[in-house]
Amino acid sequence: MSLKRNLFWIALALVLAGGVGAYVYLMGTVVSDDEAHKSTADLEDDAKKKAAQILELVKRAEKPDELLNADHVRLVKEYKARLEAQAKGVREAWKDKKLDLRFENVPTESSTKFDTWLGDLRTKLTDQAAKANLQLPQDFDVLTFARASTDENSTDPMRHRAYRVRQMAIVEEVVGLLCKKYGKQPILKFAAENATPEPQETPEVGPLVLERIQIWPAQEWVVKSATDRTTAGTSSTTTTAEDRIRSWQEDAVKRAGRNVTSVSRMYTMPDLPYAITAVDVQFTAPLSIVPAVAQALESSTRYVAVTTRLDYQRATTPFPALTEPKLAKAEAVPGMNTHYQEGPVRALLSLDLYEYDAGREKAIKEKLATDAAALAKRDRDQRTNREQTKDSNH
Repeated sequence: MSLKRNLFWIALALVLAGGVGAYVYLMGTVVSDDEAHKSTADLEDDAKKKAAQILELVKRAEKPDELLNADHVRLVKEYKARLEAQAKGVREAWKDKKLDLRFENVPTESSTKFDTWLGDLRTKLTDQAAKANLQLPQDFDVLTFARASTDENSTDPMRHRAYRVRQMAIVEEVVGLLCKKYGKQPILKFAAENATPEPQETPEVGPLVLERIQIWPAQEWVVKSATDRTTAGTSSTTTTAEDRIRSWQEDAVKRAGRNVTSVSRMYTMPDLPYAITAVDVQFTAPLSIVPAVAQALESSTRYVAVTTRLDYQRATTPFPALTEPKLAKAEAVPGMNTHYQEGPVRALLSLDLYEYDAGREKAIKEKLATDAAALAKRDRDQRTNREQTKDSNH
């Protein structure tokens, strides 16, 4: 009997222990769920804070000294080194890029002898154009300085020996290139019998007329005889390549419908160690050879040029007058539209000639050093202000 009673109490104890365990387990599960809900809310808050921190880091990463991590710094430094190496290579390759004068025995003694030399060169170019059937512009004597003597003491830079030698080098190269042949043009010939096919020839052709050469010198040409362009006498009225580029930019702004009160404030020359000379060449030639002529003028070995404009249109007088003698003989009339020959076009080519300038490169380096120092000081001040603000908040 005692054993049975003990088994009863043992079984009752086990039942009570199981009930207590089940209660604890169930209540523990409910508490865990509540804790889980609280943790999710906390995690959401943490995620928002982390997102805000990441956005702040992204904004700060735009500054060179506050990149996200060391890898970013290393990659940026490597990229910067590659760019600097490429820029150095370009500068070294272009240091010998100068206008090749190619003139021998240029008189340096007196202005009279120099003017005589100029006259001989002018005659040479005129004869060369006549042999090539190239018509020169009406102001060719002005272009080649026939109307004003050389004077080193003049305030007008166009009367200085160096200025004239440089301009004559450009003129000589342009005239020489336009005197060449660049293709063939079909031309019909008159046949006496209607049943006889008209004979055809394909002679070599080149430019027919050099209508205009206009040169805008680099600013260094103009101010060479004066330290300040604004006080350089007549040289202050000389239009430079920089002035021409500025006028083009002003025209572009106006065409865009914008009202710019001072384009000079908007316009700044790029920081390049090169002096730029702008050249316009307007010529008349058969349409088929215009690209070849333009390529020859741009790729000359005498200078380094970049084409900035190439326009063309039909010649203003495309047909010959009825009194043209060659019409009565049914012959081709050069430069005109007839049954026997196609008329030419008028082309306008604009070039920018680049020359390495050590003075500009020195000025650019000094400006970069000054700008870098100012930028570093600004960044130091900004970091100091942030640290002071952070300390005050704590």
